[in-house]
Amino acid sequence: MRKLKEIKKLKNEAGFTLIEVLSVLVILGVIAAIAVPSVYGIIENSKREVCYVNQAEIERMYEDYLVLEELEHSDQRFTNYLRDNHLNESNDHGEYSYIDGKVHCSIHSDNELPEVEVPDIPEVPEDNEGGSVPFL
Repeated sequence: MRKLKEIKKLKNEAGFTLIEVLSVLVILGVIAAIAVPSVYGIIENSKREVCYVNQAEIERMYEDYLVLEELEHSDQRFTNYLRDNHLNESNDHGEYSYIDGKVHCSIHSDNELPEVEVPDIPEVPEDNEGGSVPFL
């Protein structure tokens, strides 16, 4: 009699059926199939944006270097500048080059760099006798 009660207890224990487990796995697979490419695209866009910003910054720094040192551009000078400032590789291990006054990445420079809009900065009048800041 005691064994019969134990067997009934085992039958009444709650659990998941094979169909329920498989349906959950299928749903998770569908969600993963949709989410993974989206996340991958977001990551690639972020890498491209970072590379564009890096290219613009390297371009600005290199041009400042040329002006301050009163030098002319050469490919060897640009390569040395990158090496000396530890800027040899892009974030995806591409290489930077300086072509027609623009820095290009061997991986992300298939398109032109997006134009960045710089907001207008109000000019400060030179004859500020009162010592106050007029535009604040």
